[in-house]
Amino acid sequence: MNRLIIIGNGFDLAHGMKTSYKDFILWFLYRAYSEAQSSGLYDDELIYFKIDTMETRTVFNEKDNLEKYQKYILEIPNDEYQNLKSGVLPSSLIFKFIINRQQPYFPLAIVIKNPFINKIINQCINYNWVDIENEYYLYLKQCLFDTKKDIWSISVAELNVAFEAVKKLLEKYLSSIKIPKPVREIDNVFREPFSHSKKQLINNPKLNIINSHPEQYFFLNFNYTNLLDEYFKYYTWQNISTHIQIHGNILNKSNPIIFGYGDEMDEGFKNIEDIGIKENSKYFKSYWYSITSNYRKIFRLLSIDKFDVQLLGHSCGLSDRVLLNAIFEHPNCNEIGIHYYQKVDGTNDYQDIYHNVSRCFELKNRNNFRKTIASFEESDPFPNF
Repeated sequence: MNRLIIIGNGFDLAHGMKTSYKDFILWFLYRAYSEAQSSGLYDDELIYFKIDTMETRTVFNEKDNLEKYQKYILEIPNDEYQNLKSGVLPSSLIFKFIINRQQPYFPLAIVIKNPFINKIINQCINYNWVDIENEYYLYLKQCLFDTKKDIWSISVAELNVAFEAVKKLLEKYLSSIKIPKPVREIDNVFREPFSHSKKQLINNPKLNIINSHPEQYFFLNFNYTNLLDEYFKYYTWQNISTHIQIHGNILNKSNPIIFGYGDEMDEGFKNIEDIGIKENSKYFKSYWYSITSNYRKIFRLLSIDKFDVQLLGHSCGLSDRVLLNAIFEHPNCNEIGIHYYQKVDGTNDYQDIYHNVSRCFELKNRNNFRKTIASFEESDPFPNF
């Protein structure tokens, strides 16, 4: 039997890499502020950042929280943004100042040009976390099917312009992160016995179980970084035959990054396809998988023999559900193991991942899910290095 090791962002985070979407949003805001600090103005497709006085040029530093930015964010409808650029204060902004009994002047102004960007920034502020790909899909459905239009409404084309800008910024941000050195202890995680064998070994450590370890190892990497490649560079592991970065690599033009949504099991997906407009499905992952042979390569490997799945740092969220469903319900999939995140306060995210994995199964196959997934007793925490 073989092993498919699925690598998610938690793998990079466990190595101290700041690869969360919140880290990215903070970097983006600080970068905009820094440029405005030196020139007085930052202006791109997503944000307008203006500093009028010297006194405001030391307001922020790189380690500040998003809450500190929030009080300077001005929510201005798209059609009134040009007025601000030309020096005329928008009526909605004047109204805001009257309500707060403030003078109609801000020495520092942060204008979020696109409500989608405003939404993901506020998600970071309110919940300390954001899934940009999932938020994109929710906003896409809102653009297409929400009949209550207001001054904040945008078209799908405008949403896609913002999403593409975020994608390019994310590539730039991830490219700036230093790759840490590999940690030898990860070998124990990769090469642990199958869950059913592990349980028997726990009950009887002297037991010699035949075929308790995989014959071949396949790595399915959802991250954009080169961290896992560093392991293959430093250490020689036997029986490791394939490493596939299914969503691309920031430094490999022949394997461009795939950034979008991949839940074709959602009811709204068919409704979007039935509209028949290409712009609406521009960032659906299943269409981008055709750019390389990675998707087909995975399933050729999985067809060789029975395999188990080990989840390392992947939360199995809805944005990857169509691919994960095809893997988890593959006839050769024997079991699914979870390496959960053990928090400082003693709690862990095993149940969260368990729930997410269950949603990757069709309802008619949920009984098979319960037979396939390893219990908490058979699972181990993923170490922080």
